[in-house]
Amino acid sequence: MWKTFAALEHEVPGRTRHYDWLFDEGDGPLSPDAPRARTFRCSVAPQAAQLGVPNAVEFMAHHRARYLTLTESVELGGGRGTVAPIARGAWRNADTPSAHARAVDIQLENLSGILRFALDASSITLVAVLPAEPRSD
Repeated sequence: MWKTFAALEHEVPGRTRHYDWLFDEGDGPLSPDAPRARTFRCSVAPQAAQLGVPNAVEFMAHHRARYLTLTESVELGGGRGTVAPIARGAWRNADTPSAHARAVDIQLENLSGILRFALDASSITLVAVLPAEPRSD
């Protein structure tokens, strides 16, 4: 089953820009303040990942659902910087490549294929680009 996915460019003054990858883990309609988006920080955007190259990730607390549907840049306040949506689409679990990694498929709205990633405790790696397929969200 496909669920909502979003990637945000996160800029914090005095720190390196990074990307927050958000995976909706809830069921039913999105409630804006519900903390249901599994989130991790990565140095690359999903659409910029290179095949076979691991990218370090830092898992974060679940984010509120409102970040899954952002349409414009938002100042976070409190010195936390600004986030801007850079990718939106859907994700689903895929066949697991090993006992140590979880596989996820991401189908972005602006790409014609499906990106398959292997995700473990410290990195995410693009392992395949698959043909697009119809989704029933």
